[in-house]
Amino acid sequence: MYQLKGCLCALFVCFLLVCAVLGLAYVPKLSMASRNDLIQERQVLYLVQTEDGLTSIMRNALPGDTLCLSWKRPSPPCIFLPNSTWTEGRNALLLLAKSVPQKYTYYTFLDDDVTFTRQQYKQWQDFLFQYRPAVGTPFVPGHVWHAPPLPGVSVQTTKFFDAVMNAFHIDIVNGGLLLPYYDGEDDVSWWRSQICVVVLANILYPDQILQFNNLTISNKVHRQYPKEKFPRQSSQATCQAHFFKSKQTQSPSFSWDLEVVQNATAVDPPLSPLHLPVAPDAMLLGAFNFSSPFWRRTRAVLQSPLTLSS
Repeated sequence: MYQLKGCLCALFVCFLLVCAVLGLAYVPKLSMASRNDLIQERQVLYLVQTEDGLTSIMRNALPGDTLCLSWKRPSPPCIFLPNSTWTEGRNALLLLAKSVPQKYTYYTFLDDDVTFTRQQYKQWQDFLFQYRPAVGTPFVPGHVWHAPPLPGVSVQTTKFFDAVMNAFHIDIVNGGLLLPYYDGEDDVSWWRSQICVVVLANILYPDQILQFNNLTISNKVHRQYPKEKFPRQSSQATCQAHFFKSKQTQSPSFSWDLEVVQNATAVDPPLSPLHLPVAPDAMLLGAFNFSSPFWRRTRAVLQSPLTLSS
């Protein structure tokens, strides 16, 4: 009996040594709920832009892996892109995320002043993996363009999503169409890059942009940067002109007016956990003018090396 115990102990010690050599760790058995939380945390990457580093509150709140970028002062472990525009910062984080060997199901971009006023990041991840949107957004109370929540509905389709916090499915990140952001008009307005993403998302992934009404956020910091006085009128038309070969081929099924954002429908959870974003229609893609400055620039961003300052 003692010899058997000794052999078992020796085998367990050998097992631990092998784990140490292979860089593995002995993990105690988790409950199903804890295991699901751990899996979700490993499937969501948070990409945060910040002035000079993450606050302790945000560091403690973020449940998954995080990459951050600072634009005013070097703030390790954040990468540093001095005096970058909002668009340039988002694209730098996108390129950095795509260079990481670990692949994630969802990539959540957010600004460093985001505060949850209802629910938290745990519920955010729950919603993402329950509904599997192409693009997911929390509800931002008081934002004039956000679709008002339907009575008694927790999740609904939406046409608009504010840039302060968005989640993109890996198919979107790897697709090279919706992302990266177009930075060719940052001198006119920093809003335009996001509005072009919003318009393009409605064209490519209609009814797959979901707003989680029970998750509400706010952002308190508002800085000075180039803005348009009437972005709803100018940016939408400008963005669509970038995408298509001619006015006659501009997505006939797309009739989005930023003034009318109430056009929303309630969403039930998908029957299958493998529900994924539907690929864009091939005929629609045939109407795109991929030689336009918009598409040439976004391709160039994807192919450019990530250059950072120390």
